[in-house]
Amino acid sequence: GMKEENYEKLPAITLTYSTKPEHKKIAEAIQQKLKNTLGVDVKLANMEWNVFLEDQKALKFQFSQSSFLPDYADPISFLEAFQTGNSMNRTGWANKEYDQLIKQAKHEADEKTRFSLMHQAEKLLIDEAPIIPVYFYNQVNLQNENVKGIVRHPVGYIDLKWADKN
Repeated sequence: GMKEENYEKLPAITLTYSTKPEHKKIAEAIQQKLKNTLGVDVKLANMEWNVFLEDQKALKFQFSQSSFLPDYADPISFLEAFQTGNSMNRTGWANKEYDQLIKQAKHEADEKTRFSLMHQAEKLLIDEAPIIPVYFYNQVNLQNENVKGIVRHPVGYIDLKWADKN
């Protein structure tokens, strides 16, 4: 990419992120990794959440840290967000082939074919790199074996409504 852009040294870039202690730590880790691996100087710019979100929606950033949680337990919940014109697509990226694959997947009844279409779309998304996944949210829970009725939803929520100790 440097040759294509006629760079001998990569220019400094600015990574924006929202003001949260955990986001700062992630931004600092990205900053260090890019410096050590590619020799890129990364300036960090933190913003209050509402300002950050508005700037991100308006594509007023060079490089932005963001997060996303699915609405429901299906890969399409992540993938449809990056369709052209989707309000969650805060990257400026557009790809007609990707859009078509998502459209087909949403209307496909055969599960094997549907997952194949989503896999093709995901490959396009990762290959073209408008996003760079860094980590996935996870939760670690310790549960007393005598407590029953805890409902763990596929997208990570824990429901204690029916929890009871035997």
